[in-house]
Amino acid sequence: MRPAPTDLLYDPEDEQTQLDPYPLYRRLRDECPVYRQERLRFWALSRFADVYAALDDHDVFCSRQGLTWDPAAAEQAGVLPMMVTTDPPDHTKLRRLINRGLTPKRVADLEPEVRAGIVEKIDAVRAARAGDLVTNVAVPVPTAMVGRFLGVPETDRTRFHHWAGAVVAGTSGAAFHQEHHRAVRELYAYFHDLIECRRGAPTDDLIGTLIASEIDGVHLTTQEILGFCFNIVVGGIETTTNLIANGMALLAAHPETARRLVVEPGLIPSAIEEFLRLETPVAGLCRTTTRAVTLHGVTIPAGEKVLLMFGAANRDEREFADPDRLDLDRGLERHLAFGYGAHYCIGAALARLMGRVAFEELTTRLGDSRVDVARGRRLRAAVSRGWESLPVAVRGAA
Repeated sequence: MRPAPTDLLYDPEDEQTQLDPYPLYRRLRDECPVYRQERLRFWALSRFADVYAALDDHDVFCSRQGLTWDPAAAEQAGVLPMMVTTDPPDHTKLRRLINRGLTPKRVADLEPEVRAGIVEKIDAVRAARAGDLVTNVAVPVPTAMVGRFLGVPETDRTRFHHWAGAVVAGTSGAAFHQEHHRAVRELYAYFHDLIECRRGAPTDDLIGTLIASEIDGVHLTTQEILGFCFNIVVGGIETTTNLIANGMALLAAHPETARRLVVEPGLIPSAIEEFLRLETPVAGLCRTTTRAVTLHGVTIPAGEKVLLMFGAANRDEREFADPDRLDLDRGLERHLAFGYGAHYCIGAALARLMGRVAFEELTTRLGDSRVDVARGRRLRAAVSRGWESLPVAVRGAA
């Protein structure tokens, strides 16, 4: 493979790249599918087939050395080991535990509560005749549901989105690190106290399930349970918030699709998969090579960080016809928004449930409304794709 063109610079910490990465993603796929980022010292894979294969090969592309290109930053912030930074067989044992608390029935049983929360937030926007789809809808609903799933008292749940956002923003450069460190400390301190309190008073929620669980006859330590809580709060809230906000922005740009979903609500699950593919909430995560790997004529040495670019892979024309088009009839069989393989997102079913219910209600209850994408603000984050603000004006009947 030829060296990268001298004018091809991919920097995930660059604000302009974060605002619109897609032209650059296409160039990476076409001109340099194995890219070396010298300043941040990682390699990047952008084609679907390469990312898919790497996710499926945890022996060569391991997770145990961290999921960012700067694991030292996570250590400095005090981030504890967690399930997503382990590999089989340890990962398999941990995942089996979490599956006990994240059963399909437990997820399905949340639907009435999810719907009630969504309806309440949307109706408040309608009554006010205006609002912000991020702060008024996309943030509070997943925050409440993730807190509910963990067993967090309702009065404490509003803190979580700030913590999750600050942790994600901590990957976007040194200016964010102070707030990142504070959020990590506060999140751990909160859950440490909650876990210790629950040890003496068992509860029927995820924390209660983890406290009662054992691996090889040994109960989980508080530190191990903290890792689960951190993972679920940061991943579960931010991902679903971004899914809802990204989907509404896409529908604002495609009003004919929004109208179609009103008359054909059975297409909403397909729409959600397209939203996830087109605007992947987590743009990429790193793995570490355990041995040298050669792809497209380029050798990545052992011990190197490799960014698996989910957002780029999900728009790869080698995998998807006309990949930049929102197509409800695509018949999408697979995408990488939730990863693949051993580390497939354990909260995918919950995110899909919240997304489906949100769009069932948003597409009907907001009716003749105008989402002002031009006044919206994109999320500033290196590995997260979403919105900080998305104003909406309600023009139909309240």
